Amino acid sequence: SCWAFSTTGAVESAMSIAGWNPTVELSEQQLVDCDKGFLKNYGCDGGDMGKALDYVIKHQLASEQEYPYTAKDGKKCLSKNLKTFSQVKKYLNVVGNDMSQFKAALAVAPLSIGIEADKDVFHSYSSGIITSTSCGETIDHGVLAVGWDVDESDGTEYAIVKNSWGEDWGENGYVRIALNPKNICGILWEPRYAVIKN
Repeated sequence: SCWAFSTTGAVESAMSIAGWNPTVELSEQQLVDCDKGFLKNYGCDGGDMGKALDYVIKHQLASEQEYPYTAKDGKKCLSKNLKTFSQVKKYLNVVGNDMSQFKAALAVAPLSIGIEADKDVFHSYSSGIITSTSCGETIDHGVLAVGWDVDESDGTEYAIVKNSWGEDWGENGYVRIALNPKNICGILWEPRYAVIKN
């Protein structure tokens, strides 16, 4: 369900930037239960953030409080008669494998991105900047890029990425991934961000 957390994170962030209620957490479970089927997502078996954002544009999302996360596939979609909070008008795909476009987009809003997370360099991450190409580039995990910075000690540019594995993982739930032409962990392949209604 990482794809659902990546999607709701992107929408919540964009709404906060646009001046909507920043305290409302949106329902990942609604995406897991309702955005399933042919040409859609697969609940806890995986999904695509672009397809999830298509669902959000069409149906919008309820709050986490109203449709809480259960960490499993629901038997059926419970979205009828829910009060929705999200205000997504559309989403924009950022040019893939382009560092300058990636950084420019992060100046607008956090990015829903896919990375490769099945290698030990990512799983066992505890701190620092991942610079190793052993992370791979085959996307298998959805996360949220929230910003970028430069390491003053050596000039390494890196993305600041929020994972969905809890605050005990990494740097309080975050990871720093190098931004360079080697496309570490596939971070540059599929960035996108939500655009909120006026």
